[in-house]
Amino acid sequence: MKQILLALSTMIFFTALSAQCDKNLTLTSSKTEYLDASGSVQKTVDENTKIDIDKKSISISPGGDHKMTGAILSATCGWKTAFKEGKSEFKTEFEDNGTLKKITIVLEGKNGKTSFTATIADEPDKIIRVWLDSFEEKK
Repeated sequence: MKQILLALSTMIFFTALSAQCDKNLTLTSSKTEYLDASGSVQKTVDENTKIDIDKKSISISPGGDHKMTGAILSATCGWKTAFKEGKSEFKTEFEDNGTLKKITIVLEGKNGKTSFTATIADEPDKIIRVWLDSFEEKK
């Protein structure tokens, strides 16, 4: 009986941690940072960016110029407090001028601040990070 209760409580705990992966989200930011491989900021741009995430894709609209959409290949989530403490990692594939690019996207909350970071597999020295101003669940 104790084993069944332990297994059940473990399943509930991990279901709660991964719940953010099941949500359709809209995220906004007003600042984009370009980092090197060590995480040092190389450039900062003030621009409004909108990010939409659903179960199958991520769409990014930086500065209102154009929209990029990528397919989610896999997702892992672990949030103690939604969008404040925790992390989601998405393995994605975006098309860029006819070429498929594998991009790892991390949505991470630390100390109440949430960031969205994208790293292109063949360009690990070019990391793009936005600090989120707002996030909302789309119904």
